[in-house]
Order: sequence, then structure tokens, then C-alpha cells
Amino acid sequence: TTTLTLTKADVILKIASATLHYGESQNLTATLQRVVDGSMLTNRPLTFKIDGTSIGTLSTDGTGTSAFAYTLSDAVAVGDHTLTVEYAGDAGTNPGTGTAKLTCLKTTTAFSLNDIPARIGETKSLSAILKRSTDKAGIVGRGVLFTLVGTQIGTPVTDANGQATVSYKIEESLGVGKFALKADFAGDSQYSKSTKSVNLTVSQSPTKISTNNSSGKQGSTVTLLANLLRTTDSKALNGKVLKFQIDGVDVGTATTDATGAASLSYMIPSTMSVGKHPIKVSFDGDTYYLKYTASGNTLTVK
Repeated sequence: TTTLTLTKADVILKIASATLHYGESQNLTATLQRVVDGSMLTNRPLTFKIDGTSIGTLSTDGTGTSAFAYTLSDAVAVGDHTLTVEYAGDAGTNPGTGTAKLTCLKTTTAFSLNDIPARIGETKSLSAILKRSTDKAGIVGRGVLFTLVGTQIGTPVTDANGQATVSYKIEESLGVGKFALKADFAGDSQYSKSTKSVNLTVSQSPTKISTNNSSGKQGSTVTLLANLLRTTDSKALNGKVLKFQIDGVDVGTATTDATGAASLSYMIPSTMSVGKHPIKVSFDGDTYYLKYTASGNTLTVK
């Protein structure tokens, strides 16, 4: 008789190098082989690491291969990193380690930004979403410069969805028409710069006139009152001409003051019949504002 001494077999563990952009997915492929006879070892758990930090475990298949599905996140810096696969060993095999290179590349970006309609007096939320071009995921925590017709209007930072938003009030000084709105990301160590331009299309604002009832005797003078405002933000409109009518006949015009008020002195003709007469006040509109006509109030002749 004699003694048969069995020792654990050594293994060869190999892993392929990989090159990825942020958001890209790739199978990190490793193989486990016994040295003594070259057999591929199946159903053995392999642990994958990047720079020593575990990213997951996957057992070998029937060919001794483990293809670990991995998506590169921007928690990994641009550049070269150590990709490691480890096997802990078992009753018949020794532990093993394989290393390779994981290369992280700077990733291109794109903005999601559409043409925006607006009206004079509106406050608009101008939003752009900064996405990486690989998987269209939003990029968090990046500053975006908004310019309107070349003038800076805000530098918000992208949120958890990659969206940057700036609030902007549309005033008469901008005008009516199409204006170039641009979003700029300057780029950084991980992501390439990106720019997109769209149109902010500004239209005339709707208006509204409020009027009062009036009353007086034949031959007396009364004051006809009206107020003009834009409906987008209820701002009073100054310097606008309002036309007054009674019984459908023009009786004069008046210009609004800083409070949007216009008043017209009117002498009630001695020939006007006693009773109620409809008052109509109209604004013909202009470059910035749409026309409006108010009716429903009356002049009561006593």
C-alpha cells in the first residue's frame, strides 16, 4: 500500500479589456480554466471589480465563461481603470485572479429643447434637458447657460432628470416675432460640450376692457370711464387709445393713463330720450396687443 496525495488544482482566470462611454452597456467576459488538463470550469462564481470595488458576481456557464452585463456610470472617471475578476476557489481548485484594463471615454451630449410659444406679459419657464448621447439619460448637476438674442438670461443647474429651467418675463421691450433662444453646456472632464438653438415665438397679448354705468339728465355732462389691461398678467396698459360709443354712435376717444384708466367727458344731448342707452368701448389693438370691445354697461338718461 501507499498514499495517494491529492492537491488542489491551479486555475487560469482571464478577463478581456473593455472600452466604454458613459451609459454604454457591455458584457465583461471572463473565462476559468484548470491548468493541469485545460478543462473549462463550469458553475463557478466569479466576482468582478473595478479599481478594487466589486460591481457584481456571476457564475461561469457550460463553457467556463462568465459574461457579466455592465453599464458604465459617470461615477467612474474618464481614463484607464483596473478591471479585475476573482475566483475564491473550492474543495478542488485554488483561488485565481485575472486583470485587464477598463477604459472610460468622454461622452458626447445633446439637448432636448423645442420651440417655445409665448405672449407679451407672460412669464415662461424655459427648459432644456441635457442628455448623454449613448443611452439618452439626463445628466445631473451641470450648469446650462441660456441666452435670448445673445443676452444671458440665466444659468440654472440640471436636476435629477437632467433638466435646467429658467423663468423669464416677456415684456414689450422684447417685441413680437421670433427670437433665438440658445442653451449651452460648456462641457467638463466627463462630458463634451453641447449647444442647441430654438425659436421663442412671441405673439400679441389679449386685452380686456372694463367699463362703468353712468347716468345724468339731458343737457348735463357725465364722465364715461373704462380701464384697459393685458390678460397675461393683468398689467394696466398706458397710452392706449379707447373709442367710446353710445347707441352705436362714436362719441369720442380717450387715452389710458398709467393705471390703464381712460375717461371721456360727454354732454348728454337734450334730444336724447330718457332711459338706458348702451355704452360700447373698444380698443383697436396695436403691435403688441390684440383688439377688444366691451359692452353691457349703459348710460341712463333721467
